[in-house]
Amino acid sequence: MENKLRKLTIGEKKYLWRLQTSYRLNPSVPYTDYLALVEFRAWIDGRKQTPLTVRFHEPENPVTGTELTYHGIEPNLNRPAYARLLIEAGLAAGWKPEAEALVIDDGSEILARSGIDVGKP
Repeated sequence: MENKLRKLTIGEKKYLWRLQTSYRLNPSVPYTDYLALVEFRAWIDGRKQTPLTVRFHEPENPVTGTELTYHGIEPNLNRPAYARLLIEAGLAAGWKPEAEALVIDDGSEILARSGIDVGKP
């Protein structure tokens, strides 16, 4: 499902959203070769130039990938319920989808505030 545009309606607005994962070497963590940057992006249909971007910095498992996108583990950011949660958090943080973009660099804080265990202190 990664990189596929998905649709979600919240109130009267129709949003498009996607997840994208990129990797970089992580020599500081034993037995983990890479860190994954999972990026959630959402925008109002027709307003791609003012997206909400929420980033998650995660260790990458060579078998399952990142825990936030693996289909057997919760939370799974591929699910629309988490897309809604992130969009609503972006709106609460001041994102104006018709007018300006917003970048949230640590999305795990949003999940933690919602009572979702992301395995971080």
